[in-house]
Amino acid sequence: MTARLVTGLIAAGLLASCAPYEAEPTSVYQWERRQEGIERAHAQRVERCRAMNRDSERFTRECADLREID
Repeated sequence: MTARLVTGLIAAGLLASCAPYEAEPTSVYQWERRQEGIERAHAQRVERCRAMNRDSERFTRECADLREID
């Protein structure tokens, strides 16, 4: 009885920690919206990095891989 309870709790914990399933877009419209969202998020990130002090630790951590800033 106790072993089943422990096994159930472990299984529930593992399932709860998994990332939610995100289905791939199936239509052209969905793919376009997805791509526009990715491009918008990237543009926002570039703007945030341009506004940061380049000598800061945060800039090094969040913006080191961006080439658009230079």
